[in-house]
Amino acid sequence: MDYKNSVLASLAGGVVLGIIMSFIGGMEAVAGLVGGTSVLVGWIVHLVISVLLGLGFGYTLARRVTTGRMGALWAGLLYGFVWYILGPLTLMPLFLGQGIQWSGAAISGSYTSLIGHLVYGLVLGWTYQRLSGRSTTTGTPVSG
Repeated sequence: MDYKNSVLASLAGGVVLGIIMSFIGGMEAVAGLVGGTSVLVGWIVHLVISVLLGLGFGYTLARRVTTGRMGALWAGLLYGFVWYILGPLTLMPLFLGQGIQWSGAAISGSYTSLIGHLVYGLVLGWTYQRLSGRSTTTGTPVSG
């Protein structure tokens, strides 16, 4: 399994998602996971989480991408959506003592987070595909 490329691709997606989160004030909430309040602490925590998610991508989906059973963009999009459900709607609120946020109001209020996580996944998949030299749709080597 290609954990190095998975982690690097996840960091690329994490930076893009972090920029989106910064615009909506989400980094302070991420900092709250470790008892902090600053944007800098939020970024550090966010990038550490991105590394862990990269390892998860390498374990769960990277093999499907490199063997051509799943396109890299689809794998990234799926991974981003799963982490939208697990992250801001489930684990983060639990860690912050708020309980699971699966209500219609919570979901509609996190639309920007959904978009951010989908973009994270697309960047993850695209970057993983480029780093591993694979086509996004067929799993064949990229030429040129």
